[in-house]
Amino acid sequence: MLAVLPLVFCGFALLALAMPRHADDVLAREFARGTRLLLRGIGAAALVLTLFACIRLAGPSAGATAWCGLLLPAALAVGLVLTYRPHALLWMLPVGVAVGTVLLADIIQ
Repeated sequence: MLAVLPLVFCGFALLALAMPRHADDVLAREFARGTRLLLRGIGAAALVLTLFACIRLAGPSAGATAWCGLLLPAALAVGLVLTYRPHALLWMLPVGVAVGTVLLADIIQ
């Protein structure tokens, strides 16, 4: 179940980057409206896909409960990174996607 955590982190990171304040902190610029909408959509889709992955791995009730339990540490991690090392999000995001995808592909097969 913890294999889903990096992808939940990435979903929250994308949702944070869709906000002008956080994009300015991380990249020193704001995104255009269309890019912000795209980041929001991809971030929300990542969270929904991780919910489905948790449900597939543990069943409907336990999977949804585990997913809710994974939301807190992922959101806390994104918040701490944005507070203390915002530029680190630039390398954490691709690493999280790669690690999460490899772990999930290995488990789901």
